[in-house]
Amino acid sequence: MASRRLRRVGLLTGGGDCPGLNVVIRAAARIGFQLGWEVWGIEDGPASAREGSSPS
Repeated sequence: MASRRLRRVGLLTGGGDCPGLNVVIRAAARIGFQLGWEVWGIEDGPASAREGSSPS
C-alpha cells in the first residue's frame, strides 16, 4: 500500500481588523479538516511565524 503524505496548511493573519476574515478562516479550516489535513492558525503576521509561535 502507498503511504499517505501528511498535509499541513497554515492560515496566516496580519493581526488587524478585517471584516469577514473569521468566515474565510473558518471555511478554509473546515475544508482542510475534511481533507484530513493538519490546520494551523498563525496570528500577528509573518513575524509570529518566524519566531516559531505555537499553533493556535
